[in-house]
Amino acid sequence: IIAKEKNKKKIVSYEEAIKNKKIELSLRTIQRREAYVEQLKYPNNQLKYKREKILYLKRKTLIEVQIAPISSGIDLNQLQDIINSTIKKQISDIDMLIIDTKNLKLKPLVSVWENTIKQSHSMNNNVKINQEICQGNLKKINNVTFLSLKAAKCLSKWEGKDILLNNITILFPDIAKELAKWEGDWLCLNGLEKLPPETAKYLFQWKGKKISINGVTELSDETARYIFGWNGKELEIIGLKKFSPAAAEHINSWRKLGGKIYISDLFYKNRKNG
Repeated sequence: IIAKEKNKKKIVSYEEAIKNKKIELSLRTIQRREAYVEQLKYPNNQLKYKREKILYLKRKTLIEVQIAPISSGIDLNQLQDIINSTIKKQISDIDMLIIDTKNLKLKPLVSVWENTIKQSHSMNNNVKINQEICQGNLKKINNVTFLSLKAAKCLSKWEGKDILLNNITILFPDIAKELAKWEGDWLCLNGLEKLPPETAKYLFQWKGKKISINGVTELSDETARYIFGWNGKELEIIGLKKFSPAAAEHINSWRKLGGKIYISDLFYKNRKNG
């Protein structure tokens, strides 16, 4: 709506935009939505952490149930108490998701306007670059911040050796699945901030030599397990800061099998301390 009205009325400044009722309403809607998202960040992170704790308890329970018949040192009743306590705490934490609508910290409307215009320009630029990719022009590929499924399919057939997509911050599973079909050598995705298992599953099916994901700071056990199963030669993940002992073991096992890894000193320091 904002872009349509802006172009239709030839609006170039915030002062003009705020006088347009459709634009003003849209800006205020975005303003409140951004405030809601900001309020949900902390509880979302807390729930994510506790989800990992429940998954750990699940794995521990499965192991202890399996060995209980041959071991007398396992107190399954105590384990059940821990599980029940953790689940009750998780359920109570759902209340953290309630948003305090009376004390929302709203950004100034002028800031919302400026960010919206920037995003609009970025979106238009992405559309243009994605079209150029399918035309065989990859000169601006490293500037794209969102790769379309169609462009990913075009890249999967490209005959070049390197693909640099360092401004992409999110890689969806269907995009990773298409990129995994590419027959090149080096896939550079240093802009990625997260690598969920659903994406890693396809990314590490790629048959190339080198993957760079230096922007990823955290690895789950599941994602690391996909790295362990990768047949590539080199992995760059220098920005890694948070990982479990199990994830570290998967990475180290991949390295022992002949993989070359570029990783922060924190990885080796934590393994030594552990």
